[in-house]
Parts: sequence; C-alpha cells; structure tokens
Amino acid sequence: MDSNLESSSETTTTSSTTTTTPATTPQDTTVKEEQPVAPAAEKKKKPPKKDASGIFAPAVLLTKDIVGEPKLNKLRAKIIGLHSDVIGKFTATAQTEFGNQILKLLFQLADKDGNGNIDEEELTIALGALGFDFLKEKQIAGIFKRADGDKNGQLDFEEWEKEAPKTLKVALTKLAKKNGHDLGFLA
Repeated sequence: MDSNLESSSETTTTSSTTTTTPATTPQDTTVKEEQPVAPAAEKKKKPPKKDASGIFAPAVLLTKDIVGEPKLNKLRAKIIGLHSDVIGKFTATAQTEFGNQILKLLFQLADKDGNGNIDEEELTIALGALGFDFLKEKQIAGIFKRADGDKNGQLDFEEWEKEAPKTLKVALTKLAKKNGHDLGFLA
C-alpha cells in the first residue's frame, strides 16, 4: 500500500502534551491556499471600473498611472469644486437684471402654448430640452408641486422665478457629473 494513502495517524508526545495528527487520506490530498487578510486599517482596493470609456478616458487613466490615484482624485476634487462654484454663481445671477431676463426667456421658451403659464407637461419638455433627461417623471412632478405655490396646476412667472434657480443649480450639477462620466473624466 502507498504510504501517502495510509489512514493511520502520527502521535507526538512532549513532556506535558500529546498531539495526534491524522495522516493524509485520499480525500485530503488537495492543497488549500490561505487568503491573506487585510489589516482593519487598510482600505480595500476598488476593482478597476469597467466603464472607463469616453473621449478623455485614456488620458485620465494615463494620468492616474503617472501621478497616482490620490493625486488625481485631489485634482478632480479641485476641478469639481471650481465647476460647482461657477454653477452656483451662475444660478445666483437670477437676482440680477441679467438673470431675470434669462429667466423670462427660459419661461417663454417653456410656455409652448403661449398662455403665460407653464403646465407640468411643458416643464417636462423644457427640462428635457436643457439636457436634464436624467430627471424621472416623479422628480419633475415634485419640482412642479413645490413650485406651484397657489396649487392651480400652472406655474406663473413669479412661481417660475422663485423655483428655477434652485432647480437649475441641482440639475446643472447632476448634468456636469453625468457629462464628466460620459466624457471619461471619471475613469
């Protein structure tokens, strides 16, 4: 009989303990590899994104290889902060004469039937025309409900003027993130 397939055990005795180790059996011939355990303080590395596409993805991935992910993320954070600041300043112009003129123009463009009010369908079309196609029907309904102060199912210019800057700020920020992803800046 082959010595590797014997079903005996080996006994070792020391001065204070006895240890019995079973011999290898045919079922025990596989070698098990132990998985290394990461220390609790160490963060798990994220797997590479599979959607690293977009026109700028190769440049972003190369930059990540050259400067490292922490530095790239720091740069991204700075750029996102600057871009968010621009969006905030743009929407804050609603309180100026220029901003008021822009809001009037947007209102006229959204008022498809020219009745001086915007209904929920017109709002949906206008938000889509601005590129906010990521807004779901329920979200648009919420925006409309919040803006419709007198609850008559129509937005007049004063209601539009009050709600538009908040909605634009949030939606433009989401659009910037979506576009950044689509262009490969977040690869």
